[in-house]
Amino acid sequence: MTFRNKFHLLCVVIAMLNGTAFSANLLLPINTPEFQFAYDLAHRDEIAKGPDRLEYAVAPYRLLELPAAVPVIHQAHNLHGDRLRMFLLATEDVTSRKYARAEGYEYLRGGVMTTLSPHWSMYVNFLFDEKLADDPDYTGKKWRGLAGEVENAFVAGTYGNVDIIFGRFGVGWGPAAQSLVLSSTACTMDALSVRVRWNRFYFTYQAGKLDGSQIRRDSSTVTINRCFAGHRLDFRAVDQLYIGLFETVIFGGEGRAYEPAYLNPINFYHAWQLNEDTDDNTLLGFDLRYYIGNRHKAYAQMLFDDFQVDDEAQGDQEPNEIGMLCGIQSLDWFGDYDFKIEYVRITNRTYNQSNPYNRYLNRDNLIGHPFGCDGERVDFTCTRWLAPTRRARLELSYQRRGEGRVDDVWTEPWMDIEGEYNEPFPTGTVETTYSGALSFSGFVRSFAYVDLTAGIERIENYGHIQNDHRTVPFVNSRLTVLLSTILRLTR
Repeated sequence: MTFRNKFHLLCVVIAMLNGTAFSANLLLPINTPEFQFAYDLAHRDEIAKGPDRLEYAVAPYRLLELPAAVPVIHQAHNLHGDRLRMFLLATEDVTSRKYARAEGYEYLRGGVMTTLSPHWSMYVNFLFDEKLADDPDYTGKKWRGLAGEVENAFVAGTYGNVDIIFGRFGVGWGPAAQSLVLSSTACTMDALSVRVRWNRFYFTYQAGKLDGSQIRRDSSTVTINRCFAGHRLDFRAVDQLYIGLFETVIFGGEGRAYEPAYLNPINFYHAWQLNEDTDDNTLLGFDLRYYIGNRHKAYAQMLFDDFQVDDEAQGDQEPNEIGMLCGIQSLDWFGDYDFKIEYVRITNRTYNQSNPYNRYLNRDNLIGHPFGCDGERVDFTCTRWLAPTRRARLELSYQRRGEGRVDDVWTEPWMDIEGEYNEPFPTGTVETTYSGALSFSGFVRSFAYVDLTAGIERIENYGHIQNDHRTVPFVNSRLTVLLSTILRLTR
């Protein structure tokens, strides 16, 4: 069957499902800058909203209450009855930095979105990525210098207090966009997500398939499967305080597939893998959100990859592998100014594991916080809203990075000594960066998204080379042209 015939068949199926007129009930993706801008608006709306904020713990969530002046939101409106929205986003991304050659990459995103019924919606888009095609580790197909893949392809359904998402999509768990456990800036995952609202409680379960690998053994090929499972429980402790508890596991290996225990959404994964003596990679943690006067939000998140309780054997000298994140976001100072300060600290070996297939990665992208491990960072942002669809920003940051990386070969230096083992934080030669930048981002009319950033970095021990200090000015620009049209499936 040709692509054209498949598309016509899809249109017929959608037309059969769309029997009556109803309002759009779409979930929109979170993993592109154009949609992340809309989610930033949603986070402002979250703070200014009333006491019911449970659903904001887990993204993606519905954005249709945002101003329709935001083009990506406008595209999702009025998709009722027999209407299918076809869209194309063409992006040119250019980066220029001292000590590096200027780089420019093109991205093409195109797809469809629609509501299939009063309860179900669909979003699909492909991605042609020039930067991915230049990656020496990329082994997929290329077309005219572009690497192609289906970036998002999911259906979402709502029945009363139950939400279901199935397909390929990105998620964010926690009080901030860049979460320690599942970050909205990570790549998409092929998964099933179920969310259940019950009074003051909000339960989320997600199970997905990660990228696998193949190895040659003698004359045969062995497949290494990798899977993900996770659940979290959010509840409103008091009117303005929300608490979330979460647990995730990455498991896999030769001949392994989904374990029934991990398909159980209410099982305690860490206890099960300990009792079964399997070496899976479990992470646990919690997060907090506290709102003050519908203008301020304080939040924190803790993640425990490995935490030593006993001190009986030499293996108990392994350093704790933990992450912490905290911040404050405050709105409408001096009229239209927002302020945000956020601190993140992640110790060495967090997200890593002795079995490479259990690392907290999917398609070589970190599932957790994009900062990675072995470092700390503090960010300060002042945002001036010029309109509901445009903003200017001042961004200041300070960070320290050690030499540890998530994909490092696993080592156990504490086993090479006797007695107490101490490790500095960060490890090795520490690279320290001071950064300042001014940026403008937003939608120009209804057909373009612009993101311009200019700044300067002062980097000490550049590349973790002792006494190599550099001052690095940089300019980033991103221009996206948005095209879309409504296709009526019936006459």
